[in-house]
Amino acid sequence: MDKPVIDHNDEKTLGIVLSEGAWAAISTCFDKLTPREVALIIKELLERNEELDRVIVNSEYGWGISKVFLSAANSLRGKTARHKKKRNRENNI
Repeated sequence: MDKPVIDHNDEKTLGIVLSEGAWAAISTCFDKLTPREVALIIKELLERNEELDRVIVNSEYGWGISKVFLSAANSLRGKTARHKKKRNRENNI
C-alpha cells in the first residue's frame, strides 16, 4: 500500500490529508457532519479545482440502507455534474 486512508476528516483536515498524498474519507453522521455539510466541503474542493480521486464519502449510520447517506450522495452527484459542465464551458469543450 502506497498511501493510507485517513478517515473522519472535516473541512479543517481534508486539505492537509490530501496534500500529503493520502486518501481522505469524510463520514456523514448525525452528530458529526450532516450530508449538507459534506456536500459543501466537496463543493469547496471543486471550486479550488482540487482533484477528488482520493476522496471517499461514507456514512456512520449503521448497517442497512441509509437515507441520509443517499441524500449526501445525491447532493454530491449534482454538485460534481454542475462543476464538470462549468469547467467544460470555461475550456470551450
